Amino acid sequence: MTQLVPDVLLLIFAELQDDPSSLYSCLLVNRSWCHLAVRILWRYFSREYQDPVSYKKVSLKRLFSTILLKEPILLENGTKLPSSKPLFNYLNFFTHISSTFVNDMVQTLIEEEDTKDLLEKEVYKIIFKNCNNVKKFHVNTKCLLCSFPNAKPFFSNLNSLEINLTLMNSTMLNELAFICNNISNLEIKLCNNNHNQSLVHFINAQTKLQSLCLNFGNRIERCMSLSNAIGEKATTLEKLTIKSSIRSISPKFLPSLKNLRYLIINNNDDSKFLKNNIRKEWEHYLSIAANLPKLEYFEVSNLEGKTVTLLIEKYIDTFSSISTTDDHKLIFQKYL
Repeated sequence: MTQLVPDVLLLIFAELQDDPSSLYSCLLVNRSWCHLAVRILWRYFSREYQDPVSYKKVSLKRLFSTILLKEPILLENGTKLPSSKPLFNYLNFFTHISSTFVNDMVQTLIEEEDTKDLLEKEVYKIIFKNCNNVKKFHVNTKCLLCSFPNAKPFFSNLNSLEINLTLMNSTMLNELAFICNNISNLEIKLCNNNHNQSLVHFINAQTKLQSLCLNFGNRIERCMSLSNAIGEKATTLEKLTIKSSIRSISPKFLPSLKNLRYLIINNNDDSKFLKNNIRKEWEHYLSIAANLPKLEYFEVSNLEGKTVTLLIEKYIDTFSSISTTDDHKLIFQKYL
């Protein structure tokens, strides 16, 4: 039987990257196919993992314990591990790591509450040591990640980072800025007044920032230095998303974003609570944004009728399509 060369097989398996059932079938053909397909299957798992509901509890525990097989922290805490040695270093195939994955691993493997914090720290250390191909990471933990071995090369290798500031303090964010500055896609969730300067410091530290998403939650106080930090990224920034509250940030940076291609403003502020000067400021700068030379897509939601009318008048001559959605979004698009 004629054998397909590995490069051709990899191309075929890559086409199946979103079809885990077919990839699993490929694993069973022979050893050569297994060695090639397994990395793509585990990339899929790391990318698509959301929560343990999708998996049987027994299967999930076997999966996690296989990944961490023979790690001392598990043996010391009496976790029952599979007897067979894993064929691969599965963590090395991961391209995405989420805090949900880490938390589920801890909750599944150990029942004693007093040892879960210890296991969480050890799991992160194991990830930093073994996950050499992770490009996307989600941080939502109180652990002092920057102090762990191998943290610097791990964070230096990332290009996409999501940070939930609910648990992270300013010191942790400042420390992260020193070892993590190659991020091109950054999402910050639940920005709050306690992180103003550290968040500005972290954004300023990024040298390749192309996409920035800021979710302000219920924050009200404005941070002018954050607006300045966004303006400083005008050379590289191509996509900007602001969620929840437009009261929390001044839009004065918009005219400087000459390379911006996508602008998304998902506002949840009730218009009756917006001060007149804030509303007028946003109207002014969003009108100017219509003239940004590379802007292809502009989405805005939950603005009052007068503002919507003004934006349509400003954008109608430069955008090919204007549409609305049932959830009160106004979308402008250029078809290039």
